[in-house]
Amino acid sequence: MTVVVDPSLVLKWVLLEDHTEDALELWDRWQSASEHLIFPPVFRSEITKALHQRVHRQEISPIAAADMLDTLLNLVDTDEPSVLYDRALALASSLGQDTVHTSLYLALAEL
Repeated sequence: MTVVVDPSLVLKWVLLEDHTEDALELWDRWQSASEHLIFPPVFRSEITKALHQRVHRQEISPIAAADMLDTLLNLVDTDEPSVLYDRALALASSLGQDTVHTSLYLALAEL
């Protein structure tokens, strides 16, 4: 099976936050089941932005952020089917969303 992962979940795999334990349990379950983890291309910028915010707030060091980014981007595959953006646009319109961002994850999961 293929699982589309969200940045807020994946960040919990490297940062101590609320529900980190739950996120790590999901990781273990998916690894045991040999699940294929994917994300849309926008995921890379979201993870980078979130880690930079932590550096800016001096919660983690720039070196730690770079290591975390490298680790996370190697755990999950980028998937960009040719129809991803068309489907995300259609979903955003049909769901009345003001941005297409969330629809990218939904479209990827659907595809």
